[in-house]
Amino acid sequence: MKIVYFHDRLLRNIYKCAQVRNRLHRYVRSTPVDAILVSIGSKSKGIQAMNLCGIRQGLPIYLSTHPLPFDSMKLYEDALNIDGTVFKPVDGTVLYIDTEPTPTATTIFLDLFSDEEFEDYHSDLSEDQLQELSEELRKKPKQN
Repeated sequence: MKIVYFHDRLLRNIYKCAQVRNRLHRYVRSTPVDAILVSIGSKSKGIQAMNLCGIRQGLPIYLSTHPLPFDSMKLYEDALNIDGTVFKPVDGTVLYIDTEPTPTATTIFLDLFSDEEFEDYHSDLSEDQLQELSEELRKKPKQN
């Protein structure tokens, strides 16, 4: 079985996550995948698999908030356990796991942003607001 696994932080409604999800959609469309597994943290508020709708028709998505239909797998809020092998993805990545013959994972890096401040700056401002802020920053401060 071929699985894509990640944490629910990828489903947040912010610019960086939207970009990573777009890359994930392209990856899943071009790669053999049997299921998507998502760990949902206890502090998540209103995060749903809705941000993954349309990823690929008929591809099952399983959340850690529900039991898995696979006997050898346990999905927790921060990890996936397959036959005693524990997988923990890092933010900005997904794990592509092949369970045959033994569980092995390949880390797929989908987050190309290295600066967290860019995410906050970019996600909250429109193009006009960015221009206005840039002009304000170029002004010299008044001296008393």
